[in-house]
Amino acid sequence: MINRIILNETSYFGRGSRSKVVDEVVARGFGKILVVTDRTLIDANVAKMVTEELENANIEYFIFDGIKPNPTVKNVQDGLIMARTNNIDAIVAIGGGSVIDTAKAIGIIMTNPEFEDVVSLDGVADTKNKSL
Repeated sequence: MINRIILNETSYFGRGSRSKVVDEVVARGFGKILVVTDRTLIDANVAKMVTEELENANIEYFIFDGIKPNPTVKNVQDGLIMARTNNIDAIVAIGGGSVIDTAKAIGIIMTNPEFEDVVSLDGVADTKNKSL
């Protein structure tokens, strides 16, 4: 069963969720995706199930898999460099809390560069622009 939840953006979870990624990307007109995940999900071919969906739809993507449990400021900054270098316009997070938190931080900083130190995002941050 596929479940959909909208908080700051849209999240899908449950069996078959990966089939919804392309629908979201296409509906929103995104062209370059940063796939944020971790090495464990790469090695287990879980991320591949999602990236294959993107490939089949000819959607360009870049993988950032440098996420550690309890991610560091450097994890966010490394992902931010990859996002900026590749001019991404959307993020797809594949994984649990550490991956999702890192993806959210990257997305917020992409549109609110005044939080680039990452640490200032702790707690309730007064962001001006919607996350990427």
